[in-house]
Amino acid sequence: MKKILLLLAATAMVSCNSNQKSSGGTDSSKTDTTKTTVNTSTTEKKVDADPSAWGYEIDTDKMTSKLSYFAAINSTNKLQFGAPYDGGSTATVTIRSKAKKNEIILTIDKGQFICDVSEGCAIKVRFDNDPAISFEGSEPSDYSSTTLFIHPEPKFIAHAKTAKKMIVEAEFYQEGMQDMEFNAAGLKWEH
Repeated sequence: MKKILLLLAATAMVSCNSNQKSSGGTDSSKTDTTKTTVNTSTTEKKVDADPSAWGYEIDTDKMTSKLSYFAAINSTNKLQFGAPYDGGSTATVTIRSKAKKNEIILTIDKGQFICDVSEGCAIKVRFDNDPAISFEGSEPSDYSSTTLFIHPEPKFIAHAKTAKKMIVEAEFYQEGMQDMEFNAAGLKWEH
């Protein structure tokens, strides 16, 4: 037990010591790296800065060096589920262009979507004050219950690019149909 405590104390001291070096300005290469990381995080986390605005990100595949493009927006409302998902759940719509193929991904941070593996599920989306449009939903290949793919993608993107407001309706485990609201204005997507 003493060895573990000593190891933890030594690790903490080394960590504090390295933080002082990089923030003290004595080693300019470490300071520049820290600044770059902070700036990159700020740019990539645009959704966090204003949760109701579209955030954009570009990622490079390390194996192929090909670029993937992302646009994401968080819901303006929190869904209230029973235990163990209580406390408010936020939905996110992500548009991803990977290998020149667009995908629409709906995620929830807490809760479980209901979507049949073989038959898929119905998802309704209302753009502005227009009538709701029916889309198809499908589970991801890892069968995650917090993620759905929305099809057809071109139809969704075309409506989202001109909409100011978007309401997505999907079914949740033991919670039924729920509406997730988004301020969709300003989507820029040319991929």
